[in-house]
Amino acid sequence: MREYEKRPEVIARKKNWSGKRQESEAIKNIHEAWAKVNGYREASNENLNIENSERFINYEKEKTQ
Repeated sequence: MREYEKRPEVIARKKNWSGKRQESEAIKNIHEAWAKVNGYREASNENLNIENSERFINYEKEKTQ
């Protein structure tokens, strides 16, 4: 029984690590700033898909030239 209690998955259950994940406010702020700079908060998803597709196409064209 003592060996069982030393297993990592048993220790994790005892410490209740499966609770709700807490996210840092700093990470949220950085993510929101990045999203605004890259147009994810202003444009529709359809426009973003079009812009991203054009970037991929242009990148491949430049790479092959």
